[in-house]
Amino acid sequence: MYGAQDPGNWQSFTNRADVKGLPLNEQKDQFLKEQINFQNMMEAIRAQAHVGGIRNNPIVNVFFRDLYPVAMTALDYNQAATDVEYLTASIDFAYQIYEIEAIS
Repeated sequence: MYGAQDPGNWQSFTNRADVKGLPLNEQKDQFLKEQINFQNMMEAIRAQAHVGGIRNNPIVNVFFRDLYPVAMTALDYNQAATDVEYLTASIDFAYQIYEIEAIS
């Protein structure tokens, strides 16, 4: 399921090189499988944020569903580095819905 991609609409799907030569029934089966895999992946993706109050004690949890990346900054990689250098990037996410839950 990891790495599942949205198959898009039927016309763009049937124009893909890996699908174009398949018989119609196999195209339909493959399209449905890819749609289901993508939907399952999107349902499985969740994120959680804790919102702090006084002294950074969490007061609410925010749960994001159907979270997906929309932008990422470049990663600067240097193969000549002599020590461990961790790569960092900023990633912007979009989501379909969120839920706020108070922490008692």
